[in-house]
Amino acid sequence: MKTPSTFIIFAVIAIAAVLIVRAIAQRHDGLKNDKNFFLEIKKPKDGDFVDLKPDGKPKFDTALKALGKENYKIRFKPDATATPIEDYHPPNVALKTDKVTTSDLAKNEPPGDPKATKQAKSNSAKEIQDVLDAFPSPSP
Repeated sequence: MKTPSTFIIFAVIAIAAVLIVRAIAQRHDGLKNDKNFFLEIKKPKDGDFVDLKPDGKPKFDTALKALGKENYKIRFKPDATATPIEDYHPPNVALKTDKVTTSDLAKNEPPGDPKATKQAKSNSAKEIQDVLDAFPSPSP
């Protein structure tokens, strides 16, 4: 029986390597990388979650709504002590109020410590930039 040539063995190994690399490149915790832009949201050293700007939560929610639910997978932590929400989607809330009474303590209280991690994808660079605008600029 004749042994397979070196070229055939090399070709089979090369094809297998390409298929493995493609499978790994498309796997991002369940979110398929099928858009022009793919954003990973995380901190490499200080834990998973990235702080939002103090006024970034409404911008972040608006940006996620523009992406569409099928184009992001977000773990969200409303403040430092909260349990993370594993599959966060911005609420669709429309409240009409005639009068709001707020205490002085509530007016002076900082708005929590919202944090987020995971991914977002889009074919539009503007939509990705809108998500990024909810985060503070990275410090050097």
